[in-house]
Amino acid sequence: MAIKTKLDVAWSTNTAMGAVFEVRAQAEMIYGELQTILAHINKITSGASFSAIDSEIKDEGVAIIGILNQSKKALDAHKDFLNWRQP
Repeated sequence: MAIKTKLDVAWSTNTAMGAVFEVRAQAEMIYGELQTILAHINKITSGASFSAIDSEIKDEGVAIIGILNQSKKALDAHKDFLNWRQP
């Protein structure tokens, strides 16, 4: 059974604890914020001033950006859970 169907059934039959839905809502919020933050970071890093930064400092920033991108990619695999809406 697909996760959306399971969530729909759990919601309609009240068999899932409210905590599950609270966690899902918080995860959805984080996912949305992460998308917004990454879009903003992409604007910042595409500017010429970012390229003039000390290479060691820049490497740290690039490493963090990589982690954020990996996090978004990992969350992308769970969109059915993150984007679920109450039936």
